[in-house]
Amino acid sequence: MNLVPCLPNEIARECLIRVPYNQFSTVSAVCKGWKEEVESVQFHQQRKSGELSQAIPTTGSWSSLPPAPGFPDGLPLFSQCAGVGRNLMVIGGWNPTTWERCFVFDFISGRWHRGADMPGGGGGSCLFFTCPLDFDRKIFVAGGHDDEKNALESAMSYDLAKDDWAPLPDIERPRYR
Repeated sequence: MNLVPCLPNEIARECLIRVPYNQFSTVSAVCKGWKEEVESVQFHQQRKSGELSQAIPTTGSWSSLPPAPGFPDGLPLFSQCAGVGRNLMVIGGWNPTTWERCFVFDFISGRWHRGADMPGGGGGSCLFFTCPLDFDRKIFVAGGHDDEKNALESAMSYDLAKDDWAPLPDIERPRYR
């Protein structure tokens, strides 16, 4: 099945790769083939790697995301972000009621949803370090501090596909930044 009738799929794919992220929800609604394409891991890997016959043009403009659930005025101060595949993960923040919260923005659907809360039960771990572990599934979270500003040495990974947190071995030295 051709993504665009009378056009080789390689060329159609290069056209879709150039579509800005804020338009992916519209593109995925055009037809089943386009939806499958923009949701595929290969599509996002090719887009991220820049493996195109020409560079991806940039518009030089920013676009706003819709507010995360429960945060009409913006995310909590010091929230941590990590890109995971077609998603943006936002975790924690300065506010004690949000320390363990995890929010996921899906660029294809253009919507936020709550991920599983970080384990901790209110013990607090804000100002931690976070980074993507692999392209489409996991992130690391390490360090942070508790309610009394004691640096932590704990580490965890979050699996986006399973919506699940797993403990990792403690880091060598406690860190809160």
